[in-house]
Amino acid sequence: MENRSGTGDIRRDKVFFGREDELRRVLKNLNEGRHTLLVGQFGIGKSSLMNEARLLLTGAKYRVEFPLGGFLVRRDCVLTLSSPAPLGDCLREMAGGLYRNKDLKMESTGERDDWRGVRHRFTRLGVQGMQSEILKNIVRSRKKYHVFVANLDRISLSCLPFFQSLLQITVMCGAAAATKDVEAFRCFWASFEKIPLERLPDPIALQLITYLMEHYPVNVVDPVMCRKEILSSADGNPFHIKNLLHIAVTQKALGRREIRD
Repeated sequence: MENRSGTGDIRRDKVFFGREDELRRVLKNLNEGRHTLLVGQFGIGKSSLMNEARLLLTGAKYRVEFPLGGFLVRRDCVLTLSSPAPLGDCLREMAGGLYRNKDLKMESTGERDDWRGVRHRFTRLGVQGMQSEILKNIVRSRKKYHVFVANLDRISLSCLPFFQSLLQITVMCGAAAATKDVEAFRCFWASFEKIPLERLPDPIALQLITYLMEHYPVNVVDPVMCRKEILSSADGNPFHIKNLLHIAVTQKALGRREIRD
């Protein structure tokens, strides 16, 4: 579990509870160079698990129960993507990561070399040119890049060739609500070891509810009843838990009727 101050949007709190078995599998796979896909319904915690794995893998976070020894990945060997589509936005996001890691080497044209100027030159290459530039720079870096991709199920046929090429030169960890059961995508999905994420068990979900109620200004009529009703209504989905408590933080006192509605 990671302690955080509850001063922001409760729905974006990064606290992480449970999922130890799945987290161990993800870390083991990534350490061994296996592509990994987290699969589960919306809000179940795929992105949270992926973020926890990234933090542990890069040494940005330490947990005594997850010793990585010599398997740590340098932070400048990691790219994080919010979505594979639209492809142009995805490519610019990757370029930004490579630029920060000092791995985006573009021919100088006498224009400004800060990110704003490099981004402008990069965009002018067009989608095909941007894809080529990304792949070329990753190979040129001679680093084993780890790429973390949220919403990988948004991948389209136009994105597919680029991501298939990316699989050949990086280690990828993705998150998807479901995989497209279409012939063109089957080979792509087959490249991943899939880890299904189920609902949080009630004891873990209750820990999450209790933590959030203790760390945010939650306005509830009856805290004991509130925990019980949210536990039942959210059905182990962290997003639903946070969304219900968000109502109590921002709008009104939360009672049984509001939770059930």
